[in-house]
Amino acid sequence: MRFMVEAVPAGDFAAWVKQASSGGPALDDAGYAALAKPSKGVPPTTYRAVRPKLFERILDQTAAEKDNTAGGDAWCPPALRTGG
Repeated sequence: MRFMVEAVPAGDFAAWVKQASSGGPALDDAGYAALAKPSKGVPPTTYRAVRPKLFERILDQTAAEKDNTAGGDAWCPPALRTGG
């Protein structure tokens, strides 16, 4: 995947967060399942909210898979964060 990054002043970022969180879909299990499918040329999407603990459940599920080759050659286990 390739991502574009745009650095903006804090006030502009705060305005974008307010706009993004005021409308559009919430990211839930079904939405994530759709995102996980291979795709091309999909326009950027923002989500007004994310289902609680969705990220943690995805990590737990990925780490628990017996056959981690399903993610392709780019798959690697989540890194453990140490220190403060």
